[in-house]
Amino acid sequence: AEAEAKRLKEQRIKIEALKKELAEQKITYGKEEAERLKTEAKANREVEIQHNLELKKIEAEASKTKDWSDFLTCSEIPDPVNTADLNSFVLVQREEVPENSRDIEHIIKTCAQSQRMIKETERQISKLLEEGNQGPDYKNLLGIIKELRLHSLYLLNSYTLNTLRTIDTLLDKKRIFQMNHGAHGVRFAMWVRYPDDKAGDDGVGDIEMDKIGITLSRVPATLQIEGESAGLQIMHVDYDMLSSQSDTLGPYTTIGGVFYIRRLHLPGEAIHTRGYIRRNRKTETQKLTFLRYPNDGVDTPIGDLHVSLKLPENLFITETQPMIGWWNSEKMAWCSDGHREKDTKYDAKTHHLHIKIWRLEPFAVLQPRALDFPYLDWNLMKQTEGKESGVVLTLKGSRFEVKIIATSQGVSLLSPAVPGYEGVMSPGHLLLRLKKSGLNLVPTDDDAKFCHKPLKSKTLEEKSCNDLAHVVGVLDISGCRYSSSQEADVALVKIRESCYVLPEPEPEAEPEKVDPNAKPDPEVV
Repeated sequence: AEAEAKRLKEQRIKIEALKKELAEQKITYGKEEAERLKTEAKANREVEIQHNLELKKIEAEASKTKDWSDFLTCSEIPDPVNTADLNSFVLVQREEVPENSRDIEHIIKTCAQSQRMIKETERQISKLLEEGNQGPDYKNLLGIIKELRLHSLYLLNSYTLNTLRTIDTLLDKKRIFQMNHGAHGVRFAMWVRYPDDKAGDDGVGDIEMDKIGITLSRVPATLQIEGESAGLQIMHVDYDMLSSQSDTLGPYTTIGGVFYIRRLHLPGEAIHTRGYIRRNRKTETQKLTFLRYPNDGVDTPIGDLHVSLKLPENLFITETQPMIGWWNSEKMAWCSDGHREKDTKYDAKTHHLHIKIWRLEPFAVLQPRALDFPYLDWNLMKQTEGKESGVVLTLKGSRFEVKIIATSQGVSLLSPAVPGYEGVMSPGHLLLRLKKSGLNLVPTDDDAKFCHKPLKSKTLEEKSCNDLAHVVGVLDISGCRYSSSQEADVALVKIRESCYVLPEPEPEAEPEKVDPNAKPDPEVV
């Protein structure tokens, strides 16, 4: 019994000694770990400070370049960051052109200037979206863009009305008035024809608008009002103001802007009597009125209008027969009928679209909201672009493969090659521009409803972005097809150790050895 008690006592002493040793080791490890974390935090802080200094230096250089470029071009575009300057610009635009103006060059110039301002404002909006800011500043900028666009449309319609009031003074010998003009993001044309009793009526014929790249051929006789006069307003703007009028989100979105070919209600001809000119002052000269075509809205094969037009070069269209739709003002939605689908042809090299339409309503190239969703695959991999390493995002869809490289300078589009997208941009600016071109890489929750995939939580989205950004330098990351079947707060990705290796510098060429005993070449001497 005494021996057992002695053994238990020794065992207890050993256990207490081990506990004491472990406690001391834990304290020592804690001190060492705290010191290590302190050292790493200091090093990370120094790296972050240096990185911020480099970014400020880059931004300062870019700002100097932009300021100098604006000075050379005598730009009157204010900085959208300054709300006061932006509001002043809007007020000036309102008063720039008088209501009775018929100076189309001045009007187009004003509209083009508004478009440039909208472009700069969209750049600022992309920065706010990158920061997750959709507060008052974001809404104010959206309101200014809408106001500038509405004012541009108002100016073009005012010009049309003012021209119709004195149209008799503008007709040529064939009693036709035709004009077309275009600038940055705006194309506008008018065509009016009155019957010529002396020359005889040989029909409407073809209408070619060479300055804006639009041609109307085989214009049907049914277009003429009462078989005599006919008038059209033709317009293209690179934005869609119609969809915002609807309370519900439709399954289609527009790309490349909206085309307007509208039938005008023409005033009666002026009466010339004893040196006096008497013009009508009826409704059609006081308010711009568009007539329905066809009159009863019923499709007739004799009323087709052949339209050839040039689409913007930065559109991403892979089909030879893209979907064309018209705006149904009664349903407040884009409809895909109203044209001859079999006769639609698109040439990707020349960007010319040929369509045959049987109704005159605003029309556009349509794209289903869920056309590219869900993606077939995506991955993030480290790569080198020039002298700087970065991370390449690859997105594979059913009709494209997009590659974007992100470096400390910004992001650049590697593929596909889209005109106007060369150079470094901010992430938000590039993605919003690609969306307008037909490559929607920033789907909204509303877009996701049309691809029938469950939404992930906002918290998971933010955490995924933060976590993946920290490991993408050492790991290759790709999508997992089972992720969508998980709960809203669970996401699955595939990872592997990065295969990226820093490129070895090219070896320097060794100097050529000279034989001291060799005889010199007389030609070289």
